[in-house]
Amino acid sequence: MGGRATTAVPAAIQEAERQFENWRRERKRDERIPKNLWAMAMGLAKQHGVWPAQRGLCTWTTAG
Repeated sequence: MGGRATTAVPAAIQEAERQFENWRRERKRDERIPKNLWAMAMGLAKQHGVWPAQRGLCTWTTAG
């Protein structure tokens, strides 16, 4: 009733989310996202769209 429709998160985004969470848990302060994780995120954005990939992976960026 007037609520948002929920959509299933694709398995590929869920797997990438786990990998990002592992990296975040083990990273050092100010460590950049590894190239392999960026490549994965870019591929997911191309396949599923920027917003679903960004929302699932929590990879917010700001222009500076």
